[in-house]
Amino acid sequence: MGYIKLHPNDAAKFDAPERIDFEITNIGLRQQAAVEKACKHTIRWMFDQLQGVPELDENNNPIPVPVVDDAGNPVMEDDGVTPKVTEKLRRDPEALAMLVYLALWGAGIRTDWDTFDVHEIGLEVHLADEDEPSEGKDEAPETASESTTIA
Repeated sequence: MGYIKLHPNDAAKFDAPERIDFEITNIGLRQQAAVEKACKHTIRWMFDQLQGVPELDENNNPIPVPVVDDAGNPVMEDDGVTPKVTEKLRRDPEALAMLVYLALWGAGIRTDWDTFDVHEIGLEVHLADEDEPSEGKDEAPETASESTTIA
């Protein structure tokens, strides 16, 4: 089961708890259809955007960016000389808003998409089966399959 944590002001605005647990695989077809109709995007589009879409240069090639560690230092290939690179990804903020909207729907909270807005600052989204970090446990799981934190 995943969860989102709303900024306290957003939780108050939606009359929602700050933490909303949700199981993304338990979305019913009618709920999916209603959310897709309201948001004018598909659930598939939302997930593609949340994973990131490669940003392309003028020749339609993915833009390479260096891989850096948590301290901002370049990560090297196994040869110890060549810096690792990956594709620059962009994410549509509307996809994150749609995920929060979907979680609110799953919690029984209805709001109009046309006036819906949520703040990214203070928002946490955890899609994987994951507990909140406990005291003394400051390391995140190693792989994306164990944890996918969006914001």
